[in-house]
Parts: sequence; structure tokens; C-alpha cells
Amino acid sequence: MDVSPIFKPYREYPNVRGNKQTMIQNSIGRQLPYIVNFRNTTCEVFDIGLGKITHAFVFPEGCELIDVDYFPTPDGKFGIIVGIEDRKLTWGSEHFLLGLTADADTPTMRVTHSLDVPSRITVVKTLYSINDMTEGRESGNLKLFHKLLQWPHVVAIGCKRSKCFLASLLPVDREMEIPEIRVAGKGLIDLMAAYVTDDIFTYTLEDGAFREYPTSGVYVSSVALMPRSRTLLVGLSMGGIISAALNSSNQMNLLDLRQERRIHSLTPLEPEDDPDKFEYFIVAVDGSVRHPITLELWRGSFLKDLPDDEKYDRPSYSCCLAHRIIFGERWLSVKTIVQERALDMAQRRRNDSSADSMLLNASQIFGCTVNRSNVFLAYEKRMAGGDNSNDAPKIVEAAIFDIDAWYYKRVPGRVTTDDTVLRQCPFMSCIKSDITAEEVNDIGILTLDSTDMYRFTSMISDADQLFYPSALAYDRVYVSQKTGKVWSDTVEGRLLYGQGGCTDTRGPNSVCKCILCDDWKKVEDMVTLRNPNSDAERAFLVDALVHSEKLVVKKALSTLAKANRSALICNIHFPDGMDPFSIIAERRIMYGVQTECVLCAHHNDCTAMIPFPGIGDERLRTKWINSMCREPWIYRYLTTRLEKRGRHYLCASHFNRNSLRYHAGLGLWRRAAACPVLSCTTEEERQEVWDLSKAQPPYHPLIIEEFDTEGFGPLDYDDVVNYIGQDQMREIENELNFHGRNEAYMRRETRRKTTGRGVYDDMPIIFGPDEIQEVQVDEVEEVVQEDCIIYENEHQLEEHEGLVVEEEVVVGEVE
Repeated sequence: MDVSPIFKPYREYPNVRGNKQTMIQNSIGRQLPYIVNFRNTTCEVFDIGLGKITHAFVFPEGCELIDVDYFPTPDGKFGIIVGIEDRKLTWGSEHFLLGLTADADTPTMRVTHSLDVPSRITVVKTLYSINDMTEGRESGNLKLFHKLLQWPHVVAIGCKRSKCFLASLLPVDREMEIPEIRVAGKGLIDLMAAYVTDDIFTYTLEDGAFREYPTSGVYVSSVALMPRSRTLLVGLSMGGIISAALNSSNQMNLLDLRQERRIHSLTPLEPEDDPDKFEYFIVAVDGSVRHPITLELWRGSFLKDLPDDEKYDRPSYSCCLAHRIIFGERWLSVKTIVQERALDMAQRRRNDSSADSMLLNASQIFGCTVNRSNVFLAYEKRMAGGDNSNDAPKIVEAAIFDIDAWYYKRVPGRVTTDDTVLRQCPFMSCIKSDITAEEVNDIGILTLDSTDMYRFTSMISDADQLFYPSALAYDRVYVSQKTGKVWSDTVEGRLLYGQGGCTDTRGPNSVCKCILCDDWKKVEDMVTLRNPNSDAERAFLVDALVHSEKLVVKKALSTLAKANRSALICNIHFPDGMDPFSIIAERRIMYGVQTECVLCAHHNDCTAMIPFPGIGDERLRTKWINSMCREPWIYRYLTTRLEKRGRHYLCASHFNRNSLRYHAGLGLWRRAAACPVLSCTTEEERQEVWDLSKAQPPYHPLIIEEFDTEGFGPLDYDDVVNYIGQDQMREIENELNFHGRNEAYMRRETRRKTTGRGVYDDMPIIFGPDEIQEVQVDEVEEVVQEDCIIYENEHQLEEHEGLVVEEEVVVGEVE
């Protein structure tokens, strides 16, 4: 099955779990970078930008968290409103709302508002926030009913038993340890009371026919606000829709009852070029045993010849399109895709109307600077085929409804596909995926930046363009699951925001974007980059990782440190395919251990020598041998020594001085792809190695008893930390840092005076902080920093069991 790129790649966080996840939207439907997770009685706020749970609030035991919506504070801070049911009456109320805000200095959210509700809550929606009401009153453009204008904010509360309330939450004392659940009294307006008589809800149609339902069997399933007409839409469980005007007309209407299935969601949208000035909304109707899920497009028209201040006060709604989604099981998400318009407002439209007409076409209060012409539809679909289709797997499928394209196709009354192989519809695309739908709770598209969406556009006119809505590309598509969260790669994905575990952006085909080069690779072809635990490790990674700019590496490591997590990168970034943390582990555990060079048999501290590639890396091992040996006798001598079991090391004198670097806190290491120089290039060294080849003195490679029981491969960083201990690791780092930066020059001079070894005259010179020397190589100036350390004194780790092989003791020697 072809999978649309809108759902891949996606990133998984299996450690973030809960009973329900909700992606927060503001009043006009813009997706905000927050996911609210209900975990038993805990409400957690997951910040997508930071990639972690930043705030939480714990309710009393026994509380059931019903619904949540965005509820910003007057100063613009993040806040939410939560509907709760508490049958134990811990705080004195069974059904109530709490307004919570997030303070930067504490992870626990603070209660700001509360309200007692007389019936069980099903849905909560903030219609006008405190800022909306304040700005609307100051500008005079809000034009709400005069009583509503006096409220600080307006909230719609859908309930069981045929109840839907308009309310304003009451502030609470922040000093109280237990919040007070306040009672609104007359400030609670029941919109459905006019249709309820003696526990019977009566739904009357335009032709006079009516249907009666017991109030216990009807509840509010969804609410939405039409910004232009200031109309509240209330979706009911029995399939009806109520329109309640919040403007000065103060009218209520029951819309046409087209079916008797639950209204899942009501989603407003606005065409960019609408000469008739209509308003539209999408109705997502749930399916049943005999019916699939259904999509309906409703249009609101307005009376003509009215004053400008009453032009949009009395909308009349009718259904203009209906489409049944075959094999559709349930709706997952129906949301408006809200995007910023271009700053110059340059749009190609069907006529030559000016920019002013487009502004008039936008909402009076909300959305005047945003594009809301697309709606994202995601649903669970049962795959067809097989003997028993009821047992067929259920996957996530989606569509994008473009009302502008619907206009350009002359407002058809049904969804029809073209004659191409893809069977696409010009105004409603089909997006396929192979994501299992059983655990999916919510899906959203983040469009906070203009670069979050890419689309092919006609150079002539949008009305004549042949690109379907499927020609859209979104960078941030979020899928919220019960067992975790998965989402597509973000603009910040290269910096790896996330929480816990491995930050891999896996897609349906197990692909991942590298944070260092933005290249897509299969997960099995990538390696894990850990979060460095110290400044020394971070500096080593910046220098060691290859095929990427150091600034990019520094930014990636800074983000990993901030999130305290790991990441997946291409394996080409590891120097010679070696895990840098394996190198760090080897440098730390070998500190203070003396060994001899496999070629010249001189003894030194392991951190001042370079490990010879092991048998497991045959390619690099052969490369080094060929680089060192040009004469058969040298080749026989070296390979004979390398055949002995253990870890082999080379002196620093066998490398070019510019290929070695001293890393504070780690010791000496070579640059990536650096090989030893040709051996025996001087008469003194040649004679010394010749004498060794004839004498055949005993040679004992290092064997670490605790780690080399099954081979001599790379050391695991976690195993070394667990064996030595974190405190000892820091002590080793501090001592390496101290010796390398303060005593390097003194140790070099002492060794020259005491040993008198001529071969070491070609070793890398060790400079102190005030001795940095500039070396010109191929007419390119390069600063040679501190290079290596020569250790004369024994270290306390030499007494550590299983770590040291001294010259007099043979550990694991194999003849």
C-alpha cells in the first residue's frame, strides 16, 4: 500500500502514556504546541517545543478528568480549563470546572478559577478568553449580547441530560491550599432549557414535524464557535444541531435533522475568495452498525439589506454537501488548518476584487490575518478484502478538504473522483498510512510558522490550477496515542527535542532523519549518539564527530543535554565507525595502566598511546599495517605480535604530530582517518626494531579480566561506568585534565632528560596554555593545541583488580 508522506516519518515516545491525550487549540482553531495528557487523576502538559512534560496538576483520588480546552490568563500565560467529575465530593462538588495556569518557576499548575456545574460534563470550550473580551470591548467590534459583554470571558459547557451552559468561571483565592468550587448562581445560562419540558427534549423541524427524546438519552457531544456571526453551534448525541446566536439578535434555531447519529465534531472554515460572503462549517457524523461515518458541509447565509452592524447577526444554515466514507469506522480528528496569510495579502482569486474585500470576508473578530480554508480529517478505516471484513485490520486514513478548490469546481453537491489511477477528488484529497488506529486518540497539524506547509501553486490562477489538496506537504503532523505519542519530524527535529529514551524519528518504514546532516536513513543503518555527561566528553564529541560542521554538532549536543536524551545519527559521523563513547570508556579505564608499544616495545601510560584496531575491525587493522610496513621483515614482526590475544597499543611517535590531539579529561587521541606513519624511517629506529625482531623478547598485550572474557572488542560505556563508578570516572577526568593542562611541559622536559631516547624526539610536543605554537602545513596555518601526556608516576588504579597488566605479570598470555 502506498503511504502518504504526511504521516512519515514519525517519532515515538512510548514512555508518555495516559488515559487520554488532547491537542490544545485556541478560539479560532489554531493548533497550539501543547498536548494535555490525562493519566488517572493527573493532568500533564506536554510541551512540544521542549519535548517534555513541563507542568502537571494532581486531582483528588477518585476524580475523573473529562475534557480540557485552552484558557489563557490575562497576561498571556498558558492556561487550561478542565472538566472533572468527583463522585466522592472531595472538594464539595461532584461536577465542576477548574481553570489552571502554568507558572515558570514551578512544575505544579496553579488553580485560578472554578465553577460548579449542575450536570455531568461532556465537553468544554472557551469561546472568548479574557484577552478576547478585553480587546473586543475596547475596539467595539465584539458585538455580543449586552449581558455577555459584561462577563470577563465566555465558556461553553456541554453536559448530560440535555444541558448546555454558557458561563464565566469565578476566580479563587490562590493562597488557599484546597481550592474553593464556586457556584455561579444566575451567571449560568442553560441554552437548551427552552426545548425541555417534563424531562422530554423536543426537536422541532422547519416543516413542523418534531421528535421527542428523554433528556437522559441526549447529551452535548461537540460545540463550536462561528466567529463572523458570533454563533455557537451545539452538536447533540441524537444527531441534531442547535445554533445559538451570541450577538444582539439573541436567536436560537434547530437545524435540519439529517440523521440520528452522534455529532462527533463541528469545525468552522472560511474560503479565501467568497464573493457571496457565506460562512461554512464541517460536520463529522459518527457511524453505526449499518452506516459508515459521514462528512457534511453546511453553509450559513445572511439576510440582505441590513445595517452593517447587523449584517451577520441572523445566519440561516443548510447542508450543501454530504459524503459517506466507505469502510470508515470512527473519527479520530477533524480540525481546521489555520495558517498565516502572506504579509502583502497577495492572493490569486477568480476576480479582481481588492484586498479590502478579502478582509471583509474574514471573521470580524478572529481570523482576519489567517487562512482557514482547509480542514484536516482523520479517521479509522477498516481495510477491505478477505473472507471476513470485520476481522480486517483498522488503519489511520485522512483527507484534506479545501473549500477554495470546492468553490473553483462550482460548489458540487457530492464528492466525485477523477479518472486517474489515484482516484482523487479535486477538493478533498485522500491520505493513506499504515498506522494502526486502535490506540490513536488525536491527530493535529502544527502550522505556527509559514514554512510549516509547502504547496504547489498555479502561476496563472488558483481557479484553474490542477493541483489537488494532496499536493500539500506539512512538516509537523502529530499523532497522539494511548500508549505514547508519535509525530512527524519538526523544523527543530535536527536538534532532537524530546523526552526520555532514544530520540529516533521513526516512520512507517522505519526511517529516521539524522540530526547532523538531515539525511534520511533506515533505523538499522543508524547509530545512537548519547548525551555527554561532562564538558570533557562534549568537547571530545565536537572534535571527533566527522562529516558535519562543528557548529551543528555543538547545537545538537546542547539540545541533547537540555533534554537529557540520546539521538540517532548516520554511522558515517562516527570516526572510523567507532563509537566515541567506547573510545571515552577505553581512555578512562586505561588511565594509569602501563603497557608497551606493539612495534618498538617502549612502555608508557595507555592514555598517552593509541589503541591498535582489533580483530573485529579487519578493514582498519589492515589499513594500519599496510601504512606502517614496507619491508617483509617488519610486516612479519608486527603481524606476529598482533596475533597474540589482547589489546595492542602504539606509541605517539608512530603518528604524525598533526594527527594527534590531547583532549582534556580524556588523554591523547588521533583524528578521524589518521593512520600511523611508515615505520623504521630512521636508522636508529630501524636498528632498534631489528634488534627486537631478532631477540624476540616476551610481549604481553593487555587483557582486562572483567571485560575481555569473550573477546577484545569495543568497551561499553555503561559497563565501564558501572564497574568503575561515576565518582571514580569524574576523578579520572579531573586528574587527566589537571596533568594535561598544568604539568605537560614539565613532564616532557623531565622525560627527555632522564630517558635520552632519540626516537621520542619526533613525538608530538606538549604545549602548556602559554605555549601554543602555530605550525604551517601546506601553506595553511593551524594552531596545534595540547597534544599528549607522558606519565612517569604510577596511578592508584594500577592496584585495581582486573585493570592492570604490569611488565612482570602475565595476564591471559597466549603463546
